Amino acid sequence: MANPETEQIIQMISRNGLRVTEQRKSIAELFAGTSDLLTPMQVYHYLGSKHRGLSYDTVYRNLKLLQEMGVLEPFYNKDGVKFGVNRTPSDAQQHHFVCMNCDIVYPFESSTTAVIPQLPAEFKAVIHRHEVLGYCADCSKS
Repeated sequence: MANPETEQIIQMISRNGLRVTEQRKSIAELFAGTSDLLTPMQVYHYLGSKHRGLSYDTVYRNLKLLQEMGVLEPFYNKDGVKFGVNRTPSDAQQHHFVCMNCDIVYPFESSTTAVIPQLPAEFKAVIHRHEVLGYCADCSKS
């Protein structure tokens, strides 16, 4: 029996009209089983050991689909993008301190609302993110 978070991710995939493939189940299991942020390449290597013939493009497309559904959350650092399970309520603003060394993420609440610039008429804002990159206390010491 899969853990509850794996089942929740699989149900979200199904509710969004996507097929629940073995590859998507493996992605759900991987992210539900870790609090680490993972690069697309790390996910590819993990899945490649379970699913022969899997392409990097397929993995990346699945990560982006899960991001668009709100299941995964991207975190950007000096090395590119990493993904983690989105544990932020859907109506909450996403603000984080992200350590550039160990990738630990500290969510925070902002008392001020960041001003979104005047958007072009044809642009619809969907997500507003705020990340502060730096070093956690442990990484600052070394």
